Amino acid sequence: MNHSNLTRGSEESLDRFLLRLGDDKEIYGLDNWHQIRDVMNAESNEDFSESKWRKDYHLLKRGYDLHQAQLNPDGIVLLQEEKKLEAQKEYKKIQTIKSELNKNLNKAARREVMWDMIKDSIEKIPVPKFQPIIYPPTRDKVGVLSFADIHFGKYFKSLKNEYNEDIARDRMSLLMGETLEIIRQHGFEHIHIINGADSIEGMTLRTSQLQSIQSGLIDQTIKFSKFIASWLNVLSQYVRVTYHHVPSANHSEIRPFNSNRGEYPSEDLELVIMNYVHDVLANNPRIEAPLYDKDYVKLDVLGYNVWALHGHQLKGKKNAIRDLSLLHREFIDYLYIAHFHHAGTLTVGEGLTNDIEIIQIPSVMGADEYSDSLMTGAKAGANFSVYERNKGRSISYSLKLN
Repeated sequence: MNHSNLTRGSEESLDRFLLRLGDDKEIYGLDNWHQIRDVMNAESNEDFSESKWRKDYHLLKRGYDLHQAQLNPDGIVLLQEEKKLEAQKEYKKIQTIKSELNKNLNKAARREVMWDMIKDSIEKIPVPKFQPIIYPPTRDKVGVLSFADIHFGKYFKSLKNEYNEDIARDRMSLLMGETLEIIRQHGFEHIHIINGADSIEGMTLRTSQLQSIQSGLIDQTIKFSKFIASWLNVLSQYVRVTYHHVPSANHSEIRPFNSNRGEYPSEDLELVIMNYVHDVLANNPRIEAPLYDKDYVKLDVLGYNVWALHGHQLKGKKNAIRDLSLLHREFIDYLYIAHFHHAGTLTVGEGLTNDIEIIQIPSVMGADEYSDSLMTGAKAGANFSVYERNKGRSISYSLKLN
């Protein structure tokens, strides 16, 4: 890091200092907003989150740019063009059409329509009263909890399973208890959590879905967003959490204009849930919820490259790691996939100190009438894996939820 100019000048205001750091962070060797947060907190003698400083910077930057535009005759024209573009976007929010020429504008408009419908429900969740973490941080073990296919909003009664929104909440409460017991056994002070998506049932795949949903698309999204954020908030009383939410799935995908599967991959309600969790838990120092803009998430676990995606986009499971590694030019040690509603592990190769594995995440929902008809049902569940340095994924807990 270049430490030169990382202190505020005697005539420099705190706002000017923040604007300078944000504009020239590459010059100063500031790789991310966590580092800028540390500098700003030290300079202001505060203890604000990176989210607070980042939002302040963007507000200052916007005000500064507008001021410069008004001072510059050319800038006035740019300001007028910006207002014109904003008016176009508002029109598109009502009259969105399927047009390749206006693809980017339409994407922004549809997303704003969605946020307009749910933003009033968003409010910061109070930070809980933390229980003291009695386990010292371990550098040789990390826990990874994975769950998926909650299908919140769906209700049914099958041969060996019954499901609705209340049962979904009960199963997640049971999962928290099982997780805390594993944390106690191994002494984890920090765990990763992977949500493999299909968090909601949705209602855009087929008309038959309408017969088995308790609430509409937006209500499902709002209720689940609030629930999972509160669930993580409670869990953080006992352990530090990094929450990774897979931002793309098939049930949560929006399919406007009778479009086909995957035609609008960035229009997915998992993105709304992911951003909601990130925003409302921003003040909780024991929770980190990174934002992802691809259809997968990836994390480093003791030097092992771990990826997770929903799985609906895979052509086959056996070659998934090979295909993704070739496509992205990146070696993958472990791949978590959901979508198939079955637990399982497939070893597809050998690393220096570990097996290269595909971990199939079971469904929180469990078997329904459709899986009964195919005789392919499986118990509701989740997975907790223990990773060890120079050993990889050494222990796997199959957690049954019904």
